[in-house]
Amino acid sequence: MNKVRILLVEDELITATDIQESLENQGYEIVGVAQTAGEALFLTKKTYPDIIVLDIKLAGNKDGIEAAQMIEEHWRGPLIFLTGNSEKEIINRAKKVFPAAYVLKPFNVDQFSINIDLAFNNYLNSLNQSYQGKNLSQRNKFETIFVPVDYCYRKIIKKDIQYVEASGSYVKIITSDQNFTISTNLGNIERQLVDDNFVRASRKFIINVDHVTLIESNIISIGNTKITIGESFKHSLMKHFQLIKTKK
Repeated sequence: MNKVRILLVEDELITATDIQESLENQGYEIVGVAQTAGEALFLTKKTYPDIIVLDIKLAGNKDGIEAAQMIEEHWRGPLIFLTGNSEKEIINRAKKVFPAAYVLKPFNVDQFSINIDLAFNNYLNSLNQSYQGKNLSQRNKFETIFVPVDYCYRKIIKKDIQYVEASGSYVKIITSDQNFTISTNLGNIERQLVDDNFVRASRKFIINVDHVTLIESNIISIGNTKITIGESFKHSLMKHFQLIKTKK
């Protein structure tokens, strides 16, 4: 099972180290630690984490709530505030960015882990419901897309796209006969590549189900490329395949 990738925003280095060790011991992956709002935004764009955990008190002239407001223009996902501040005014400000949870320090690691898991699972469920609720004709409206290449937009026939792979702050669009690398994140591509054939297979891959040639346990093959299916995505992905059963 793929680890949930967390960006930690905490200006006290000793505290950040303690939190990082606690979360890593729980099986999470810390993709970066930021001390300021600016660093948080930079690391968000660079790593595109699954979840961001922010302290409200940060170094610099912007606090964690302002950092969250900056981040939400470039990233969509669950935000969790982890803070020692329980003042009503601060909580009311925090509500405006709709955090998935508001956890007070000192925290219990097991309870915090539950908050993280619930926040991420609820987010994945909301994405799935949003996708399923879209009108079919709207999802299949366009047969081509245009991607930015060398200061212009190059046409790609959607049915030729085999899969899209996240690679740092870039994504690779792999087609039947050529590849494209563009500066964006997989979440942004997923929101725009609206078509029934394109399905999230893991946190790193969106696949075109028409190009799948082999399904083996938690591995799918597209040509010579093998892709591990993320546990959180497996149920919705497998609905797109008709598996012939040999037993009633």
